[in-house]
Amino acid sequence: MIKYGKPYFIDFQGGRRGPTQYDVASFLWQAKANIPAALREELIDVYLAELKKLQPGLDKAAWKAALPHFVLFRTLQVLGAYGYRGYFERKPHFLESIPMAIKNLRDLFAVHSDLRTQYPYLYAISNDLLLLL
Repeated sequence: MIKYGKPYFIDFQGGRRGPTQYDVASFLWQAKANIPAALREELIDVYLAELKKLQPGLDKAAWKAALPHFVLFRTLQVLGAYGYRGYFERKPHFLESIPMAIKNLRDLFAVHSDLRTQYPYLYAISNDLLLLL
């Protein structure tokens, strides 16, 4: 939220400083949002143009190279949360989101072959998850 020309938190619940890629991954790879890849790329470019104004020394290529790792981390985190909230707390919304999060994971590994080689066990598990759908 912007107030008096400065950014402010709307939700203080989990607000922490950290890598900017994490927030982008959380927003653009939200499972139920199903944002098309082309739109994601466009939004990332807009985000980086604005971030460059705040961080003039920003290396866009390095930032983009790190993003898939944050998408992977965030997707795994989300799957854990969806599983817990869905299977143990019996909340159907979270169960409904699991296949979409697994699809995000599958798509991520399909597009980023380097992740398949860097995380072969996670890649193998993601293939096993696809068999459950």
